[in-house]
Amino acid sequence: MVESSRDVVGFERGCDINCAENEWKGEEFTKKLQEMMMEEDRQRKPIAQGLPWTTDELECLLKPPVKEITIPTDLKLHSDMRAIERAEFDHQVAEKMSLLSKIRWKEKDR
Repeated sequence: MVESSRDVVGFERGCDINCAENEWKGEEFTKKLQEMMMEEDRQRKPIAQGLPWTTDELECLLKPPVKEITIPTDLKLHSDMRAIERAEFDHQVAEKMSLLSKIRWKEKDR
């Protein structure tokens, strides 16, 4: 019976050791879970890029040169030029016709 009581005592001691080990593993597991949750939270939040360092001196940018004012050119279309030449030609023909008709009237009157 003594041996059996020792076995019971040894079993109880083993249970205490196992229980303590289980508690330690449980704490370790919860720590790992918390670390994983924190890491996931960090990854979800975007990190903004920092602004560049500035100096006290202001940078003066040069203005681009001012462009000259564009002056519109007078367009001369070929059709407009031809119309003017045609009007002059028509006027010359009309003058010749009137001169010829005057000459014929004068010849008839004689």
